[in-house]
Amino acid sequence: KAAAFNFATAVAVAKDWSNYVSLPTDHASVFFWWTPDTTFLRMKPQAMTFPAFDRVAWERGDKKTGAERSSIDIHVSQDLAALAPSVQELLAASSLTIKDVNDVMWDKLDSEI
Repeated sequence: KAAAFNFATAVAVAKDWSNYVSLPTDHASVFFWWTPDTTFLRMKPQAMTFPAFDRVAWERGDKKTGAERSSIDIHVSQDLAALAPSVQELLAASSLTIKDVNDVMWDKLDSEI
């Protein structure tokens, strides 16, 4: 995608966690970050977006458009219903957006100050 959209790029790999965390704060750059996580939350990073998924283009090898979908999956004990039925019911009835999760993490960060 960098070539298709004429991005100047240089790839760097941090040698350890400390360097990984400091690179985006020390250099204006595009960086990889998984969410939900508080590591770079204060930087208010923005997702890099591409044109909407185009199946026909992808089938012919042109992958300039965004991916078809991405998901956040939650994995729990396979016997959670037996071990903690009320917790399983709560989780089954819950639905959180990434904004909801980030708001909770902001509260956590603000309480550490």
